[in-house]
Amino acid sequence: METNAGLDGFSELNELRVLRDENRRLKRLVADLTLDKHILQEVVTKRAGSLRVGARSQWICATFAVKISRPCTLILRRRSVFYYKGRPRDYTLLRKRLHELAGTHVRYGYRRLMVLLRREGINHGHNAVYRI
Repeated sequence: METNAGLDGFSELNELRVLRDENRRLKRLVADLTLDKHILQEVVTKRAGSLRVGARSQWICATFAVKISRPCTLILRRRSVFYYKGRPRDYTLLRKRLHELAGTHVRYGYRRLMVLLRREGINHGHNAVYRI
């Protein structure tokens, strides 16, 4: 009988430990959800709603001292959007040559002009040629 009483105490301690771990996990979950709700309310009510996506994410990180993954998850954007840096492209040579070709071949469309450009070694995508 004494050995059985010792095992009951062990199982109760184990059950108590499991309950503490679950309680700790639930408290952390509630704290995270509360913070998320507060961040989203601030974004809606403050001026951050009118900012660009990257600037909005930076504002949330600076205001609430959170990592970048949290605001990106909240505003449904990928982190790659936050880290993306656009680079300006220089189309001066393409624009100049395209105007020269369009002046001599008036009836050619952008697709035919793109073929002529490729023959000359000026390789740009069809979207760039179409935009210009």
